[in-house]
Amino acid sequence: MPTIKDIAKEAGVSHGTVSNVLNKTGKVSVEKVRLVEEAAKRLGYVPNLQAQRLRLGHGDTILLFLPTLENEIYARFVTVVSAVLRESEYDLLVRTTSDIESAERDLIAESNGSAIVAVMTFTSLGADAAEAYGEFPCPVIFLNRRVDAADGNRLFVGFDYRRTGSDFISYMKRNGYTRAALFTSPPRFNDENTIFAEMKGLAGRENLSVDLYSSNSNSHMSKAFSVFTSGRPYDVVFATNMARAMAIREAMDTLELANPPEIVVITNRTPFKIPSYTPYEMDFTAFGETAIGKTLAVLEGETVEKETILGPAGFRFRDRTFSVTKERTLKFLTLASPTTRALQELLPVFRKDTGIDMNITSVTYDNLREQIRITNDRFFYDLTRMDIAWAETIGANKFIDLNSFGADSSAIVSRLASSVYRTDETKPLRFIPFDPSALLLMYRKDLFSDALIKRSYYECNRRNLKVPETIGEYLETARFFTKRERRESPTEYGATSLSSTTLPAASEFLPFMLSNGSIRPENGRFAFDRERMTEALASYRELQKYTSGKAHRWWSDAVREFVAGECAMCITYSNHFSYLSDDENSFINGKVAATTPPGGISILGGGVLGISSFSRQQETAMEFIRWYYSDEIANMIVQLGGSSPLKSTFEDPSNRLAFPLMASSKMNIEKGIRGFDKEAVENFSIYDFEFALGTVIREYLTGNIEAGDTMEMIEEIYYSQR
Repeated sequence: MPTIKDIAKEAGVSHGTVSNVLNKTGKVSVEKVRLVEEAAKRLGYVPNLQAQRLRLGHGDTILLFLPTLENEIYARFVTVVSAVLRESEYDLLVRTTSDIESAERDLIAESNGSAIVAVMTFTSLGADAAEAYGEFPCPVIFLNRRVDAADGNRLFVGFDYRRTGSDFISYMKRNGYTRAALFTSPPRFNDENTIFAEMKGLAGRENLSVDLYSSNSNSHMSKAFSVFTSGRPYDVVFATNMARAMAIREAMDTLELANPPEIVVITNRTPFKIPSYTPYEMDFTAFGETAIGKTLAVLEGETVEKETILGPAGFRFRDRTFSVTKERTLKFLTLASPTTRALQELLPVFRKDTGIDMNITSVTYDNLREQIRITNDRFFYDLTRMDIAWAETIGANKFIDLNSFGADSSAIVSRLASSVYRTDETKPLRFIPFDPSALLLMYRKDLFSDALIKRSYYECNRRNLKVPETIGEYLETARFFTKRERRESPTEYGATSLSSTTLPAASEFLPFMLSNGSIRPENGRFAFDRERMTEALASYRELQKYTSGKAHRWWSDAVREFVAGECAMCITYSNHFSYLSDDENSFINGKVAATTPPGGISILGGGVLGISSFSRQQETAMEFIRWYYSDEIANMIVQLGGSSPLKSTFEDPSNRLAFPLMASSKMNIEKGIRGFDKEAVENFSIYDFEFALGTVIREYLTGNIEAGDTMEMIEEIYYSQR
C-alpha cells in the first residue's frame, strides 16, 4: 500500500502538501491538487477514511445495537439516523445481535473504545442490560426495551406499548373476535411483554382469550406453525413485526386452514395499505428522529428528559370512511403537474372508497385559464384547479362558497398548514389551497462542497465559494460553473432559465426586480424606480449567458435539464422537486439542496381548488374534497410526487425522509409573496401584471426594446387589459 511519502515523491511536492490535499483542507493550489491526485491514482492509493477523520479530530462515533437489519422497522430506524448524522460530525457504527444475549455481550466487549461517544441500543439483555452497558463511559440511550438505570447519562426512548395492548383488545371487540394469539419477541423484552400484560388484563374483564407465542429472530417459522397446531382456533393473530406476520401467513397457506384468522401486524407508518395484512402503525421514522435528536442533544451538553414515550399511530386505515350511494361521475379541470399525476394514480382508490368516478382533464397553464373563463351553465367542470395568480380575478363569480358545507369546510381549513392558507375570514371561501409551492434555488451540494472546485473558485474570484445569497453572487457563481466561460467547469452551464416563455420568465425575474426595490405601490398604482429596474434587467440579461439558451416552455423542462447534470443551479417551483428522486432519470439524486432564491425573495406558486357554481353535483364534488384533504390521502399524494397543503404532510417524517427539500419548500412558502395588496394597488391583477412583465422581458432580451422603454410598456400592456 503506497504511503503519503510515496505520493509526495511521485508528485514532486512536500509531505505536507499531500496531507492537505488528501484531507481536503483547501489550502493547496489547483495545480498541486491535480499533481497529488494524479500521483495517488498512478500508485493505486486508497484513502483510509476513518484514519482521515481521526487526523482531523473527527473520530466521534455513535454506536447502534439492534437485533437485525432484515426487519423493515429497524432498517427504517437506521435510515433515519444515518440521514440525520450525514449533516453532523458524527459517524454511525451499526452492530446486529440477532437478539442473542451472548452475541450482544461479545459485541459490547469488542466495541468499547475511545472513539465511541454515545451508544443507542435495542438491547436483548433484559434486566442485565444496565450492568452490561455500564462499561461504556459515554451516554447510553435504551430504545423501546425499557431498562431500569437511574444513572445520569442513561436515557430511554420508546413507544406506549400499554396503549398498543389496549388498542388490540378494542380491535377484537369492534370486530366481534373472542380468541387471539399474540406473536412476539421473548418475554424478557419489556416492550412486547407490556403488550401481552395489558391485553391479558383487559381480556379477563371482557371475556376474551389471548395466548402468547414468542420467538427470537431466528425461529419465527417453527413458532408460527405451533400457533395453528396447538389445537386452539383463533379469530385474529397479532404479530409484532412483519417477519412474524409473514411466517404466520406462510404457515396458514401451507396448512390450508378452512377458516384462517385475520393477521394484524405492527409495522412502520406507511401511506399505503399492505396487502393481506391489517397494519397497526408505529412511526419508526419519527422514533428515529427523536432518538438521534436526544442523543445529539446530550452530546451538546443540553439537559434532556430521561424518558420519552411516543404514541403509536395505530389503525389509521380504518378511519377513511365515505358515503357510497348511487353511481356518479365528476369532471375535474386541472393543470398538468406532478400533483395531477399523483391524483390520477389514486383514482381507483377514490372509486373504491366513494363509488364515484372522476374524469380528469389536464391542460397547460394558458389553456387552463382560458377554459375557466368560458365556462357557463352548459360547458363547465364540477371541480377546477386554478393558479393562485388569477383565481380571484376570474373565478370569484364562478365558484360556490365552500362555507355552505358548514363544519366540513371549516374542519378542512383547520388542518391546513397555516403557511399556505391566507384569506379574509369575513369573505366567502371559494377556494382551498390544492398544491402549494414556492420558488426555490436548487443547487448541487456535491459541487459546492468539493475541495478542488472550492479552491478553483477562490483562485478565480478571490473569495470563498458559497451558496449565492445576492443577485451578484448568483451571476458570479453561474459564470464560474459555465464551461464556455471556464473550460474546467464540471457542468456545461451555471444555471437554468425560462426566459423564452412569457409567464415563467416573469416569475423568474421577480426576485431580480423585488430584491433591489425596482417597483413599489404609489397612489393606488405601481411605480418603477428607473435606475434599479434597469439594473435588474441587465442582471437578468447577463444570466442568460450562463444558461443553455434552450426554449424551455415550463418549469419541468428546466428541472429536467438540472436533473440531467447539465447545470449547477436551478430556480424553479418546489412542486417539481419530486423529479430529483427519480433514480431512473436523475443524474444527481441525493446531491441536491435548496434555499431561498438569490436576493432573499421567495415567490408563492401552486394552485387552489374550487367547486363550480354551474355544477349539478356540488355535494358529490364536496365528497371528493373530503377525501382529497384526508390525512391519509394527502400523504399518499406526497409520496407519489405531488404536494399537499395539509400540515400533516409537512410534519410526517417519512415525507421529509423521501423528499429532503420539503423543509426548504415549507420555509419559502411561509415567507413567500405574490403580487401587491389590493389596498396598495387598486384591484391588482397578478396575472395581468405578470403577463405584461413577461412580454416586455422577452422583447428586451431579444433586443426589440431598450431597458429605458420597458417600464412604460409594462404599464401600457397592464392597464390596457383592465
